Amino acid sequence: MTEKSSNNLKTDFIDNISHELRTPLAVAREFSSIILNELASKVNKFQGVL
Repeated sequence: MTEKSSNNLKTDFIDNISHELRTPLAVAREFSSIILNELASKVNKFQGVL
């Protein structure tokens, strides 16, 4: 394996890992925003304390 292909593999690996970590965080952030801004409906006492 050449040094260039080794560096490409490392770069691809890091890109994939960072994508896999960012995706669930973005979903959680957007869902939290919907809840906190009460865009879906009002939050009642059974759904949590804000």
